[in-house]
Amino acid sequence: MTKQKTILTNRNGAILVGLIITMVIIAIAGTVTLHLTTGSTFTELFKNNNLKAYYLAEGGGRHAMRRIQADFDNNSKSCDNGTEDVYDYYCDIDGRTFTLSGGEFALAVIEDDPAYLVLETVGTVNPGSWVESKRNIVYKIAKPISFPFNDQEAFEKGWNVLVAKSADISSPGPSDGPALQIQTHDSGADAQTALITYKWNGAGGVANDGQPNFLTLWNEAGGLLSYNLQIKTKIDQEGSKGIYFMVGLSFRLDTKGTTGTVDDDSYGVSFFRGGPGNQDKAPWLDKLDDSFAALLETDKMYVVLWKKRQIDDADVYTVINYRQLTAGDGVITSSGEEDKLKSWSTLVLKVEERFISGIEGMRENHISVYLMNQGIYPKGTINWKVYSNPVSWNSGTQPIIDSTFTSENFNVRLPVEIGIHTLYDSNTQNDQFFSDFSMQVGSAGTGNGGVLQYY
Repeated sequence: MTKQKTILTNRNGAILVGLIITMVIIAIAGTVTLHLTTGSTFTELFKNNNLKAYYLAEGGGRHAMRRIQADFDNNSKSCDNGTEDVYDYYCDIDGRTFTLSGGEFALAVIEDDPAYLVLETVGTVNPGSWVESKRNIVYKIAKPISFPFNDQEAFEKGWNVLVAKSADISSPGPSDGPALQIQTHDSGADAQTALITYKWNGAGGVANDGQPNFLTLWNEAGGLLSYNLQIKTKIDQEGSKGIYFMVGLSFRLDTKGTTGTVDDDSYGVSFFRGGPGNQDKAPWLDKLDDSFAALLETDKMYVVLWKKRQIDDADVYTVINYRQLTAGDGVITSSGEEDKLKSWSTLVLKVEERFISGIEGMRENHISVYLMNQGIYPKGTINWKVYSNPVSWNSGTQPIIDSTFTSENFNVRLPVEIGIHTLYDSNTQNDQFFSDFSMQVGSAGTGNGGVLQYY
């Protein structure tokens, strides 16, 4: 009897122990489940808040860039930083925090170079709470470097007169205001030809503080150099003058350290006018190859993309592409069979350099050209919302791709890179004027209006 009771007691004890163990397991499992559920909830919460913070930062960046671009477009510089007037965005956005429903974003200019500014925007959700989340985005924004050509000292600081009899700031007329007037020599190897070159900080190994350093930008872009350029021009086409001219922007310009245009390598985009008549009156006409023949036989106006290089020890200009201008382009007037360029018509150039896929180290230029109507963008205005009137080339579409001249070995050559050219059929006294030059360097290849975004 005692033995049977002992067996029953042991069984009851085993059952009790089993129940206790089961209850403990269930309790632990419930705790783990609660912990996992709670952890998952908080993970999802922080994930959502982090995403919201990013959107706040991105929204702050978009707000700032609209404000900054408006200043660039209007050249708005009335913010006093204590020493000079700077762009208005310094007063409007730098160091400011903007509060919205559910969060805020803060803006700060963290670097300001002549060629670009670096903007940081920080988005914050639930600021000051234990569930606060922050995200920051850094934007590198290309700044326009502009020369209205209304000040002689500023012109001499930024430009070198490589070939010209004179280049001075003067008035082209009683109502036009100051502009750059270029007069060419009337004899010699460069007769009726002028070229002025931009003095970026380091061009030809020469420092020029206050101007952007193209070599730095080239290195930062991994050995590529892209930019946008624009300029306005006024040409006198009266009497026997202005039958032939080619005026505009030179780029990928390498003067090779010489003081004349002989041996120069470059591309150019120009307003060009030819016409039947005495083509011996300008020596540069002899340097145009057969690709210009059709353009020289009419009184029409063209926009021409060309390249200049040495062939058999002679300077040769070759057409890459062209377009005959019409009244619809907004930059010419037609009188019978004769076309004239409207005063202060604008050329806009966009050069994007890329590496050629599959060919190590090889580069190519993607070149686009636009025209601006002087009635919409008159002299005295510099506007970078200018890509609505692209040139429709005679053959092919934009961009034109060419690799004759690239930035290869830029760090060794340190070329001048950018210039303004004028080729005319007289010595151009009081005949050719330029205004409102502007450029954005390191911007053309971003695909986002001159903005690089870093997370």
